[in-house]
Amino acid sequence: MGFLNKVMLLGNVTRNPEVRYIPGRDLPVAKFGLAVNRKTRDKEETCFIDIVAFGRT
Repeated sequence: MGFLNKVMLLGNVTRNPEVRYIPGRDLPVAKFGLAVNRKTRDKEETCFIDIVAFGRT
């Protein structure tokens, strides 16, 4: 049995979501980009993350 991990990211959407459906299953899949700011003691950087969301999220 597989395990499911939850992750919460706070940031800015960088691309409009593309929503498609998996053929034969009517399952929606959304793809979009997210920019997340990351701070350390001496600097701040931005991480760009590609997100793929399935079904209801």
